[in-house]
Amino acid sequence: MQTTLREARSKARGTEPPPAVVATQPRHQTGLRKAAFWSAMVGGPALIGAAAGRLFGRRAGLLAGGVTALGLGGFRWQLQRLFNDEPAHELEERIGRLEIRRLPARVEARCTVDVDDFERALELGFEGLAPYIGGSNRTGEHIAMSSPVMATHRLGFTVAFVMPPGRTRSSLPAPADDRILLSEAPPQRMAVLRFSGRYNAETSAATSRSSCA
Repeated sequence: MQTTLREARSKARGTEPPPAVVATQPRHQTGLRKAAFWSAMVGGPALIGAAAGRLFGRRAGLLAGGVTALGLGGFRWQLQRLFNDEPAHELEERIGRLEIRRLPARVEARCTVDVDDFERALELGFEGLAPYIGGSNRTGEHIAMSSPVMATHRLGFTVAFVMPPGRTRSSLPAPADDRILLSEAPPQRMAVLRFSGRYNAETSAATSRSSCA
């Protein structure tokens, strides 16, 4: 009610309230996970290497430490999504494996490509967006990767990266590639179905059929 009164008073004075600033809201904070992982990445190999070195010699200790570091790196790569920021969402309903979610407004970097092939569109979209967050922008800033990557098919394929929490469109560096657009996505209601395997046309079609069955 307070917002309504404020808007009414602003209109009476001939002024409009300033537009709301859109920024991606985090689903959960990943900083603690990242700190815990890097602590394990540094301390784990050192401890295992030292223990193996005392039992079997210096060379065995170095080998054990190296193998442990490689194992932790592989674990980090396989579970990358656990370390990426995700936009906030509200779970409205669960129907079997299908989730109905409400997503608040967020900021996305979008790349639209004029091709009909799904996998080729994803490839070209990634080729445009990955350099942008990797520093190929007007200020050379590296932008953290977020999940999920979105793809839509309306008048061409559009691939979108959700921008990190707290970033507004005005705070992000301007793209150096003219194909990339920074956009404020409105609140949305989405049906979400998780699946394993590669994200390609065949898997997407099979998942859609199973969700409708």
